[in-house]
Amino acid sequence: FQQLERNERGKIYLKDTNTNISISHSENMIAVAFSKKQFGIDIQKFTEKIPRLALKFIPEKDLNILQKQDSFFKTAHVHWGVKEAMFKADNEGKLDYRKNLILHWEGNYQVKGTNFDARISKNEIDTMYTATYRELLEDFLLCTVTKL
Repeated sequence: FQQLERNERGKIYLKDTNTNISISHSENMIAVAFSKKQFGIDIQKFTEKIPRLALKFIPEKDLNILQKQDSFFKTAHVHWGVKEAMFKADNEGKLDYRKNLILHWEGNYQVKGTNFDARISKNEIDTMYTATYRELLEDFLLCTVTKL
């Protein structure tokens, strides 16, 4: 078994291996995953707090559209979870959730388990990911991103 370490920005990694790890927790749930690819996961309990804070992680022009949808509660959680997973997948840090973490959602993630594109855009460099989510036990959302 490999030893867990933290880098200078607090990201957990497995020492002396090229296997990546991502860890998340929410309430009484925990998610741990391993991959040879660059990736991230986030688990989030559905809560009223996430939609209230949406302006902090969804660009205003997108938020104006999303808030009019009946599914905004879930949509806000998908945005938050995928962006948290992207933040964990990134190796550089210093990311603005509204500016640097971009979802190409166009409504195509309304179907459970559907993959959609996401990207980290920073310093004129775009890193593309595929994102997906699953609902767990009716109260939780598990989001994952994997670098293409």
